[in-house]
Amino acid sequence: MVNVEDLWALEQAMQDLGSIYASARQFAPLAPEVEHTLLPELQRLGAELRTIARAGKEARKPEADALPLYAERVRALLEAWRERLEQQRKTPAYLAALAAIQAEDWERLQLLLPQIFAHATPAMPNAVAYVPIEVHRERRRGLNPLLSPQEAAALIARVVSEGVEPDRGPEPWEADFPSIEAASDPDALATPIWLEAPVSSLRAAVLGDERDPSRLRIFCLRLQAPWAVGVAEVCDDESWLAQERSFADYRKELLQQLAALGIAAAPRFEP
Repeated sequence: MVNVEDLWALEQAMQDLGSIYASARQFAPLAPEVEHTLLPELQRLGAELRTIARAGKEARKPEADALPLYAERVRALLEAWRERLEQQRKTPAYLAALAAIQAEDWERLQLLLPQIFAHATPAMPNAVAYVPIEVHRERRRGLNPLLSPQEAAALIARVVSEGVEPDRGPEPWEADFPSIEAASDPDALATPIWLEAPVSSLRAAVLGDERDPSRLRIFCLRLQAPWAVGVAEVCDDESWLAQERSFADYRKELLQQLAALGIAAAPRFEP
């Protein structure tokens, strides 16, 4: 009979391997091996674990007895790939990029990062970066989850003044190279409100994604730029449709509030 606690520990270890797979495929030197070696091994191990779990339930001793050997294989794979990931943070390219971001040498950083992160490519300098602005707040009883136009305008004014804070975690390389998810096309954003600025005006390393032409990743310590505000003309997101107030009315008042605060709207969105 398979011990339930041992089986649970193995399932957790498999989840850890899945997380390592997701992390390792982000690194350019590891990505090909991850897809051609680690992923098939994960699939084999997953199938074997399901067989062992069924054997334990059905009291099939030979399959159930395979658990210790299986556990050793999983542990060995975990240790090997954890070490591989840790080694990525010690490569010459990684250390040079770390020095570049600390020195705010954005041009050098933009050249180095594609050597580190898979599918990364320098963004076109004539592109425009669109950074999403989230105007939904944490749900609380009796409080509208959507900021009012006045509250949203105040939030945007603060971000324009102080800069956009990049994401710094939870992985070590995310803390080493904080970044902001953005787009080269506002239609690719999940929010109908954004900041926009030419890529050439950003004091940051801006990378595109070979798999998705609309995706941008902006590496910076804090992003300040000559921002203009964009607001979509229509929004069919359920969270907006559920509001008593129409998006058109919200949009109109938001642009007026921004104008009153001296925040420039992109020319095509001026009220």
